[in-house]
Amino acid sequence: MAWRRAGLAVVAVMAAAFLFLNRSQLPHAWAAASQADRRFLAAAALVGVAYLLNYGAMYRRAYRAVGLTLPFWTAFRLANAAHFLNMTIVNSGGMAGLGVFLPEAAARQQDRGRAISAYLLVALLGHFVFAFVLAGALAVAASDGNVGKVEVIATSIFAAYTLFSAVLLFAAARSRSAVRWLHRRPGAVRDWTLARLGQEVPARSAPSEAADELYEALRLMLSKPLSVAPTAFHALVAEAAGILSLWLCLRAFGLHPSVEEPLVGYSMGVLFSIVGFLPAGVGFAEAGIAVALRPFGYSAIEIALVVITYRLFEVWIPFVAGAISLRGALRSQPVQSP
Repeated sequence: MAWRRAGLAVVAVMAAAFLFLNRSQLPHAWAAASQADRRFLAAAALVGVAYLLNYGAMYRRAYRAVGLTLPFWTAFRLANAAHFLNMTIVNSGGMAGLGVFLPEAAARQQDRGRAISAYLLVALLGHFVFAFVLAGALAVAASDGNVGKVEVIATSIFAAYTLFSAVLLFAAARSRSAVRWLHRRPGAVRDWTLARLGQEVPARSAPSEAADELYEALRLMLSKPLSVAPTAFHALVAEAAGILSLWLCLRAFGLHPSVEEPLVGYSMGVLFSIVGFLPAGVGFAEAGIAVALRPFGYSAIEIALVVITYRLFEVWIPFVAGAISLRGALRSQPVQSP
């Protein structure tokens, strides 16, 4: 029971840190929401709930794709707990959430490698689907001349990461050893840099387990594209929910946007959140949405109200749901004998 209490304590600490970093947002968001049309706010809240349910369904489909089963409500609980961890733990690369899936796989006596492949499948498909949405948003914005230097820089960073993901797919199509070689590149570059700076290069083994798990997930995408199509569909639904939520927040303040404004605003918000270095993209996401909406002629006050209200649904609903889910996930994990 001691490890469970320690886990719950960690959850409490992470939640407290997240609340502290975001302490200035919640009062402003509440004040902004009180000025909006409550019908559209209610609709945005429903979209937020639908997003959470879809998130669980996406992991359930990913498990099916790798030949495993996971009940929907278990997938829902684990998915939102994982989202909470990925929101609050900086620089985890989206891998922090894997920590709640592996104990569940062990409890169900499921293959660890397949469970990891399912998790990576969601991460990879989510990344590629967002890249598709971002490309559409940039094309629409460029047609109106609304792409500035800041957007170009952020997009370039994301494009570099997407290119690396594409290279990984190409490597997976060739051989397992190619993925292992790519997986070792960041460490090799780090060691080369330390050596050039005259620093001691730490001795490292060359474990291939993580690279092999990534290889299996990539091979599944390439060899059985139809089996991963339902997961990709849920990833697309998640992006559509974000766009719809921003559209509803714009409408809540009496604005009449077309599809372009929420599409570009949502894409820039997620993009800036990805390249940012604070939990849940605090500050970066807001800046990205504001920069994207500015060329459409909205006033600074209107943009501020919309952005603050939108982030209320995008951050706080998943945060609360994720914290509750993580607490439940820790409590439901079986006690291991010493």
